[in-house]
Amino acid sequence: MTDAFGGSDAEGVWLWKDAYEACEVAQVLFLKTFGAAITARANNPQSAPSMLTRVARLVPTHTRRSDESQALQQLSTPMPLAYVAARAAGIRADDIVLEPSAGTGLLAIFAELGRARLALNEYAAVRRGVLEHLFPGASVTQHDAAHIDDYLDRSVRPTVIVMNPPFSVGVHVERRVADAAWRHVASAFAHPVTGAQSHLLTIERLDRNKPMMLADAQALAQQDPRAKLMVNGKSGRPAVMVSTRSIMLEDGSIQPRVSLIRPMDELRFEVRRLEETNWEEADEPAFIAAWNAEVAAVPEYSTSTFHIVSGLLLPIWRLLQQDYCRVYRLQTDEGERIVGRRMAPEDMTRLCRNFGIEQGLLLTPQQAWTSLIDGSSIVGLAGDMTLRRVKVMNDYRIELTGFSDGMRNWLKAAGLFSEMIAWKVRFFVPTSDEGPAILARLMQRHRLTGIARRS
Repeated sequence: MTDAFGGSDAEGVWLWKDAYEACEVAQVLFLKTFGAAITARANNPQSAPSMLTRVARLVPTHTRRSDESQALQQLSTPMPLAYVAARAAGIRADDIVLEPSAGTGLLAIFAELGRARLALNEYAAVRRGVLEHLFPGASVTQHDAAHIDDYLDRSVRPTVIVMNPPFSVGVHVERRVADAAWRHVASAFAHPVTGAQSHLLTIERLDRNKPMMLADAQALAQQDPRAKLMVNGKSGRPAVMVSTRSIMLEDGSIQPRVSLIRPMDELRFEVRRLEETNWEEADEPAFIAAWNAEVAAVPEYSTSTFHIVSGLLLPIWRLLQQDYCRVYRLQTDEGERIVGRRMAPEDMTRLCRNFGIEQGLLLTPQQAWTSLIDGSSIVGLAGDMTLRRVKVMNDYRIELTGFSDGMRNWLKAAGLFSEMIAWKVRFFVPTSDEGPAILARLMQRHRLTGIARRS
């Protein structure tokens, strides 16, 4: 650099930033000449990054930062990582690749090697000039990438977007911008002509039931000398009773508990409450008969449904729940691949409110019933009525509250039953097999208004 410019950096003739960018330009030119050969000679997907890493190590690291580099967080993508990003994007010859923060072209060169058309944007003037020389056939613009959807020519229809955006700065903003990266990504995907859409999918899932077999239940009982074989005197359901974690009450006393292991589920009781139930210790022949009968009655498969928000996610990310952000990758029986965020039933209320969707069209009575039975949610119905799981006489029930006196006869006709408890009439939905059908009749007359998560 000193020979080329006729002076040193100490004399202010050139900046270290110029030297770093010159090295990056050299890498792009190297890939223009040898990139196709490196890819062709790679025996497996790991070989090419290994070769590119050896080349990248010849380049000096960015140990000195200029004012512009810090203000715009100009952190170029290393060659091996740029290669991996291009491979992950699956760039093809018929793609139009948009890079909103193109820098010196270390990501763009791999798109060019894939024979894709390029639409490049770079806010820094010097870097934009570099891009115009390196990629003469590409469209190069100079806009703030955080608002690329407002400036990008509507004739540009990108099919792939790759970027390495700043993570905490914005153009003409002095303070820290915590969501800078999100703004860049969301703006790029919000470009109208990308054709991207958000979808709320209701997916039916088929799971093979795997009940605990008798031999496993007997082995569990033999491992714990305190275990007991139990059968419910009322329902005839079997269980293996074992000790479980105790709880501390408000007065500081320790309350022991037991766990009832059943073929398809597990129940937990305080020891003092177990005596008030119908669970009784049984002899081995009675336990074996009850266990085998219940296992035989378990269907081979069970069907459940859940909701996935898929497609264009980043622009609407903040409208989704923030405390459960797991992303799922699914494949249907027809081979269609789906990537999206799973929505819990209790979070559907906020989703529907944010997007103006009628929630009753999304949640079936069976789904609402499932969320009530497991005790995770409170279901709201029109008329300020609610359904929730409560414990009455040491038994879980689904109680309806908020009904008027004039509704009593209709509720009984719909299948609900009432009890006088503490001088008050209370209505319950039976937890038997007719429960979902009764809830469906109730929802048909009083539409679903929301599902809230229980604290």
